[in-house]
Amino acid sequence: MTPNNYKKFWVLSLISICIVSGSGCSTRLERMRERLGLVDDPRLDNVIRENLEATGGLEAWIRTVSIEAQAVATVFESGGGQTFVHQYHTVEPLFPEGAFALTLISNEPEGRLVERLDHEGQVTISREAGDGIYYESDMEELYGAALKLLLEGQSLTQTASLLREDVSVSYLQLERKGGRPNHKIALSGRLVRHVAEGKKKEDRPGRVDDTLVVWINEETHLIERMWLRYQRPNQPDKFGFLAVNVSEYQATPDGLTLPRRLEFVPSDEYQQFSRRLFLVVEFQEIGVVMEIPK
Repeated sequence: MTPNNYKKFWVLSLISICIVSGSGCSTRLERMRERLGLVDDPRLDNVIRENLEATGGLEAWIRTVSIEAQAVATVFESGGGQTFVHQYHTVEPLFPEGAFALTLISNEPEGRLVERLDHEGQVTISREAGDGIYYESDMEELYGAALKLLLEGQSLTQTASLLREDVSVSYLQLERKGGRPNHKIALSGRLVRHVAEGKKKEDRPGRVDDTLVVWINEETHLIERMWLRYQRPNQPDKFGFLAVNVSEYQATPDGLTLPRRLEFVPSDEYQQFSRRLFLVVEFQEIGVVMEIPK
C-alpha cells in the first residue's frame, strides 16, 4: 500500500465508521464497568481509573474501533548505523475483552513488510517482493515480532486493555523510576502465548507465564515504561527481557491522549533499562476511528 493509498484508506475509514446502536455501546460499557468492579485492590482500581480518565475516559475507549497512525521507525544497527523506515500502524482494540489486534506495514527497500498480531495472539509476517508474497516461518523472527507488537499495542491502548480474562493484574508498589514517582503494576499470564509456535498453550510442556510490568506516572497518570519477561522459544529454561519507554503524549481530535514516541531498549532480570536504543517509533499522524451511537 503506497502512502497516498494509505491516506485515502485512512480518510475513507474515518468517513465510513461503524454505526451502531446506542444500546450496543451501552452494553459494552456496562460490561467494562462490571469488569472494573471486580478489581478488589483499591490501589489498582484507582490507578486504572485515573489512567482511563487521563487518556480520554472509559466511554471514549469503549467507542474506539481502531487507532490509525503513520510513523517513522529508526532501526539502530549493531555497528552504529541507522535505518529509517516509513510505517503504517493499525490497532484494533476489543472491549470489554481487553484484547487488541495490531497490523504494522513497513515500506522497506526490499518490499512491503506486513506484521500482524491478531486478537487471538497469533502472529504472521509477510513480505511483498516483485514476484509474489512470502510468509515468514522462522520462529525467532515471529517471536520477536510478537513481543514488539505486544508492547506497542499495550502502549497505545494503555490500561483499557489490562483487564483480560486470562491474565492476572496486581499492584506492586509506588516506585521512583526515571526520577519520578510511578505506580508499578504487573500482569502475569500467557501474554505472548503460542504466537510463534503454532501450538495451543495446553500442548506446551513447561510453559511459564510471561510477566509485564507497567510504570504509570503518579502525577500525569500516563504509562511511562514497560518491561517484559518472556520464555525464550525452544529454550524453556531461559528467559528474555525487553523494555520500552513511552513518551510525548498528545491529545487527538477524537479525545484520546496517546503517546507519540516509543523507544525499545534491552533490559535484564533486574528491570534495568539500557541506554542503548535498538528501535524508536515516532508517530507522525494519529487518527482514531470511533463508533457513533444513533
